[in-house]
Amino acid sequence: MACNAGKHSANEGTTECTECDAGSVSGEGAATCGKCQPGMYELNRIDCVACNAGKYVANEGATECTECVAGSVSGAGAATCGKCQPGTYFPNRGGGSCLICAAGKFSAGEGASSCDDCESGSFSAAGSSVCVSCSA
Repeated sequence: MACNAGKHSANEGTTECTECDAGSVSGEGAATCGKCQPGMYELNRIDCVACNAGKYVANEGATECTECVAGSVSGAGAATCGKCQPGTYFPNRGGGSCLICAAGKFSAGEGASSCDDCESGSFSAAGSSVCVSCSA
């Protein structure tokens, strides 16, 4: 007996089909279910779907994706989030790409969730990780 997608029959000749475990999928007539890979989650025990940008799954067999924390971002299908580099930031959870600090602002370290203003008497170009003193 051929089982429907999302179910499996491990024993040949059996008339009983078993639903795949959460985080696992199968096609029609499958003898086993397979776990979704990192960066993907299980949908209806039939398909593994890539996480949207700004979300990730680090382990196989996931049923949902986790949002990246502020100051980190990910592309679609990511297994991890990457920290925003100096001169960039992302203010909220679930970022797909880092934003560039505006002129007159900076972010010195990785993983910034905001940019700091340059002190009076200093300036920075857009995307800067430091401010430079103005010449007298």
